[in-house]
Amino acid sequence: MSFLVQWAFLLTAMQSEPSSLVYVLDASGSMWGQLSGKAKIEWAREALIQSLGKLPQQQMFALYVYGHREESNCNDIEMVVPAGPLQIDQIQTVLAKIKPKGKTPLHNALKTCFSALAESGNPATVVLISDGLETCDGDACELTRQAFGTGKVRVHVVGFDVSKQDQGLSALECIAQAGGGTYFDASDGEQLGQALELANQADINRASAQLQVEARNNGELMDVAVQVFNQGQQIASARTYTSASTNPRTLHLEPDTYQVKVTPIGLRGATPRQYEGIEVSTDQPYQLVVDFSSGMLRVKTETNGSPTDCAVLLLEPGGKKTIASRRTYRNAEPIEMEVPPGLYDLEIKSLTIEGAALIEEKSIQIQPGQVLERSFSFDSGLCEVRTRFESNLVDCIVAILPRGANKAIAQARSYAHEKTNPVKFVVPPGAYTVKVTPIDRKNYAVETHDLTVPKGERISWDCILAKP
Repeated sequence: MSFLVQWAFLLTAMQSEPSSLVYVLDASGSMWGQLSGKAKIEWAREALIQSLGKLPQQQMFALYVYGHREESNCNDIEMVVPAGPLQIDQIQTVLAKIKPKGKTPLHNALKTCFSALAESGNPATVVLISDGLETCDGDACELTRQAFGTGKVRVHVVGFDVSKQDQGLSALECIAQAGGGTYFDASDGEQLGQALELANQADINRASAQLQVEARNNGELMDVAVQVFNQGQQIASARTYTSASTNPRTLHLEPDTYQVKVTPIGLRGATPRQYEGIEVSTDQPYQLVVDFSSGMLRVKTETNGSPTDCAVLLLEPGGKKTIASRRTYRNAEPIEMEVPPGLYDLEIKSLTIEGAALIEEKSIQIQPGQVLERSFSFDSGLCEVRTRFESNLVDCIVAILPRGANKAIAQARSYAHEKTNPVKFVVPPGAYTVKVTPIDRKNYAVETHDLTVPKGERISWDCILAKP
């Protein structure tokens, strides 16, 4: 979804004449990086001219550039276009002379800009354009917070080709949040132009309400993606990260009623949260705290009333993707599975009973900070089959089938040794047919025998092979 679609909704209520517009442009060495065969500085020149060309000529404008004259100077910051009415030809000439070279002194560049604005006393909307991290000293986020506190400055940030740099993205979003503005992520030249057009309109004087989204997991701040919708259309998005500078995350919106989707990042098994009817107003920020703290599933399994060995799988509801798995053991305590809250499907498979039916429980709800206990029971009996000819043990293949079925639920080889003969099968109680096939004994017939295995009991069959 394009920036114009996501953000134009927010820019409909302009309460007064626009404030002064100030650009702070990145001309550090990394702006020579290539996008679609063209340097980022070239994309930036084109986007600036095109977006500024859509503003009225009486719009007051100033342009600061950093990193364009010296390679290692953290004070390489210059106002290349003094404050005054827009003059596109002048700006175009100035931009053509900018040659990226140096560092990225975000703090110092904003400090220079804010100091000049403070001297003028006029309200201004500042748009910072950067393709990466601070490479000098200073806390640009805190500096911007102080400037915004004067009530004279709003700061928007356009991150140009920084989407894959999570640390850098977090730092840039912090500046936007601290400045009461919006962070725009532009991954290419087209998105850069769209972002600048929207930033130009997001004036300090427009009406603004605040939605603050805080996300936590087991008492710690956690990273989530926040999407804001109005009448089914996404109009804003943000990310909280795990830093107190961006969590809670503040989104500046027009006063209205919204739907909010919060999606956890990096938390396996956690499902997004949906919130309807979120009313934000200019009276006070709307605070939405989303708790993804884990819940606990405690599972106990038994066979014939005693602890048993089972595989326990917790799955996505309606699917087969495993979220967590554990194993219970004989003579062991119940197992515990700590998982994000939400709906799950649960499967219990016996590891000791041949042919035991899979136990399934659908759509179990695990709540944050709570323990959900489940107990499951299996029934079984023991079937023993000895294979011999006269008094000698005989090597055979022994299979056990539910009576009337064509497929065995288990089979084993008896060999002619006391350690393995008789063959033992733990099976659910029921009626079975046992099939014995001699090995290496030509002309000996296959023997079959019907039997019933009661719960908790042992049934034995001494299979004596008949002479051919």
